[in-house]
Amino acid sequence: MDTSTWTTMTTTALPVERDRAYEDMLLAERRLRSASEQVARDLHQVLLELAIRFNGIHLEELRRTNPAVPAHWSSTDWKDFFAGVEQVVKTPGWGQDQQREEELAKQITMLQRRIVELESQSVEPIVAPVQTSSPPAEITIPISVPSDQELTASTSALFLDLQTIQPSFPKTCPSEFRRRLDGNGRTGVDLTKAYQRYWIALYLIGRWRISSMFEIDDIQARLAGLSASSGSLRRILDNLLESNFLISEKLSLSSPRSSLKIIRLTPDGGRLFKILFGLDPQENNWERLIRLHEGDRFPNHTLAVLIFALHARKRGWATQVLPPVESPAAPDLLVQRGDQKYFVEVELGQREKPNKWRNLAELNDGKISLCAATPETRKRLVGDCRLDKLNGIATDLETLVKTKFQTISEETPLWLEEW
Repeated sequence: MDTSTWTTMTTTALPVERDRAYEDMLLAERRLRSASEQVARDLHQVLLELAIRFNGIHLEELRRTNPAVPAHWSSTDWKDFFAGVEQVVKTPGWGQDQQREEELAKQITMLQRRIVELESQSVEPIVAPVQTSSPPAEITIPISVPSDQELTASTSALFLDLQTIQPSFPKTCPSEFRRRLDGNGRTGVDLTKAYQRYWIALYLIGRWRISSMFEIDDIQARLAGLSASSGSLRRILDNLLESNFLISEKLSLSSPRSSLKIIRLTPDGGRLFKILFGLDPQENNWERLIRLHEGDRFPNHTLAVLIFALHARKRGWATQVLPPVESPAAPDLLVQRGDQKYFVEVELGQREKPNKWRNLAELNDGKISLCAATPETRKRLVGDCRLDKLNGIATDLETLVKTKFQTISEETPLWLEEW
């Protein structure tokens, strides 16, 4: 083999080896991050069990004031809470004898050691280089519940929040509604499980603004370790509908071919939510589209916005439908993931006025972020933006919904094109 041939083959192989090394690094990073997240969940569970054991009454009072407690607590919040516990344990005249106080002190010490052990097992994720090619790379971030109360958390963050707060849900139904929501013949453990799942559904709707029955079933299934198509889970929502705590409607699109059953609370559903959680329910996404965007008059656009929001959350993005902005632009959604934040237009047509894209770009630091109906319409809309010298990112509903929902994770791209 002559030198020129050898040089050509070596040069060609380098990009392949580089790509393999990059993929190996990403795989290692994902494994480390997964381990770190599991440690964080274990640590949070230890803290929750400790809080319930030593001052569960106070924790319940805090939770009724704010249902996000203690899911959103920082380390300072936890320290303040446990400082109060320590004071209660050590205060003379609390009604405990010396032996009981010593036992409590031993248990606190044991759990503190466990916390230290879990913290020592945590790992730092590898920082992977960001790709700039198309489709755009999405930086994977640790799961977190957004601090902004107007945002609906990602699917993984919703799951983590429910893991934390579910143990504090009531085990039965408030007496005012017990005749209407009696478990439909369930008894014993099955009845207790049914009530827990009723409250999970109401919590997702009233606290997190979820309006898709499919999304609620998906999260319920993950919590219970069941299939999302399980009949026992679907009957949970059916019971709430039959008892007049929920209203449901099925919306359909012809292009792309898709449908979704959506729900919102009835007035009685709102009253039940307030009794359970001590707060008025939030306006869910379907209600917000009806009130601010003529959602009933334009059901196709309503469904398109809800489908995009659902798929964004499944891919690790927090969302807000119809975010308030001080601008001529009126974006359909805000999506946020770490330091990535985009105001998004969901466009079912094939063309739009240039002013609309320019106004949207001003909100996004000069970039367009759009979701089209199909790959073909996405190309046309992107072409219009290119002609107007506007950069941006884009995706389309048809490609999103073709991906099997159960296989979607935070690593699954939301954006399909960048220019």
